Amino acid sequence: LWPIFNVRAGQAVGMEDDSQQTRSLAASRGLARLGSGIHGFPRSLLTRTKTWSGLSHVSLDTDIREAISFSDPSLLRGMSSMKMLKGSGAILRNSEGSSATYEMSTSVGHLDVFVSHNWSTPKAKKFRALAVCFNLGPACALSMVFAMCAFAASALEVAPALSLLGGDGKEYMVGICGMCVATLVFLLSIFYWQDLALWIPGCERCGQVVFLDKTCIHQTDEDRKRRGIEGLAAFIRCSRSMVVVYSDTYLQKLWTVYELASFLALHPKGQLTVLPLFLADLLVWGQVLSFAQIAVYLTVRVCPVQKALAERNLGGVASYGFVAFVTWPAVSAFCAVFRQWLLEQARIREHARSFSIANAACFSEADRPMIKHGIAKFMQGIGLAPKDAPEEVSLAAFDLMVHEEVPRALEASVGKVGIQYRHVVTIFVCHGFYLLDKVGVQIAQGEPARRIIMDCCCGLVNTFAVYPLCVVLLSALMRVSLRLRRRASICMFTLAASLLCNVAGTAFFAAVTVLGRSAIEDDITLAAFAVCVAASFALVVYCYRPQRRRGAARCRAGDAGAEPALFPERDSPAEPAQRQDLGDAPANLETVASPDD
Repeated sequence: LWPIFNVRAGQAVGMEDDSQQTRSLAASRGLARLGSGIHGFPRSLLTRTKTWSGLSHVSLDTDIREAISFSDPSLLRGMSSMKMLKGSGAILRNSEGSSATYEMSTSVGHLDVFVSHNWSTPKAKKFRALAVCFNLGPACALSMVFAMCAFAASALEVAPALSLLGGDGKEYMVGICGMCVATLVFLLSIFYWQDLALWIPGCERCGQVVFLDKTCIHQTDEDRKRRGIEGLAAFIRCSRSMVVVYSDTYLQKLWTVYELASFLALHPKGQLTVLPLFLADLLVWGQVLSFAQIAVYLTVRVCPVQKALAERNLGGVASYGFVAFVTWPAVSAFCAVFRQWLLEQARIREHARSFSIANAACFSEADRPMIKHGIAKFMQGIGLAPKDAPEEVSLAAFDLMVHEEVPRALEASVGKVGIQYRHVVTIFVCHGFYLLDKVGVQIAQGEPARRIIMDCCCGLVNTFAVYPLCVVLLSALMRVSLRLRRRASICMFTLAASLLCNVAGTAFFAAVTVLGRSAIEDDITLAAFAVCVAASFALVVYCYRPQRRRGAARCRAGDAGAEPALFPERDSPAEPAQRQDLGDAPANLETVASPDD
């Protein structure tokens, strides 16, 4: 892919008026290397090493090595992720660059993340998605610091506490400062950590090294701009991972599809993270709704309210059902938000499967014939199309590669549930803060150690197992709702599904709580509790297990032990027939996993 991606110049540098000549020159040089160095992959071009894990493990001749590496090491530049997000992502506002924006990057030895995005996407949405990606860790750490401070204050009896009435009729105290303060700190720091870090010495340099085209490719020096454009494939090869800021237009733009396909080819097992614009809203609203659920629970558990409910036979265990009913609207709203996220994932798969070079938007239509010719040569060079195949057949092979590899990469990025486990825990992180407040008050009151330990276990199980399993159930139900078309049916199904998830979650929560309290005095119940905890976490591990992304298509179908198609000298005698079949029926193209899989 390396020389083909050199023609991406238009969007990479973001210049719309004065970069046509530079783009054409870069495209000409890239395609010249393609035609002279890749077509057919002669025996002298490539030699295989002991293991196959991508093009970085292949010995290349001079022309190809130059196409995927920098002749001038100073061209490899990166910027801190904190600088990219500084000022609410001001650098993401538009594609116009200058010498000042170029100075925001520095020469580096490697890139941690290659940021792939469309400049047509609104800046605010891109900023929120990237902030969740890069600031999630610091936000968790900073909020945990505040939560631990509140925990210490509760343990020292200097923080306020609420008097609640438990399901067993006993009164107990819980703190609320840590939950309120730490949740607020988390929501603020996840979007403003890059600005807060400016006040902490040394933190500005702690961000990841990222590639952003407008800052890492010179926009005013035409010579450096041209060389930076020609080295786009080298930027991708030097990147350890890729972050795709996905929008509705991502798979409709030829250049961004080039970036994604090149990463899949150059890093068959590389870390690919898909960040839909909807993800940040899902996490924020999910955490707000989770906080509201705890607030309702505490309100219901306050002694005066419990006494009033007891008079109406709603106290004790029945109060859990009342909590489920009161929080039903919040859970319904979360179901609606999650359904939108699943619908967005379905659109991503549909866009990937319907991708066509002929219909993809190109920055300059004058470049389209040259780009299509280069893609055809690439597909022939890696053996996914016959060397003498018409250009249409080779382009169909490229379309098929996008159809198959992009959905697999998406599934590996978001998982079977549709959301990563760490994001689910983020939604319910305020439950962890509440647990710390509760334990701090228990320590201050001198509660028995076994009771404190059991309450900690119950809180951890609810936060890291019960609620994530409820999200699994919610995801399954919302996937069923995607088959509905009438708005009334969707609304009714969403309400019913949210009620079911809410009742199931409340029942699991109550069961864990009651079983945990019973285990304080009874060893047999303690053993049963341990079995339930182990089973819950085993189910969580199974549901949220990482999805392995297969390497890009490298071997011909039916050759289970065949060498990758990059090495034609090892082709089987049946190869001509296979290639002929490909030319007659491009739809019969199949992919198999790389030998490492």
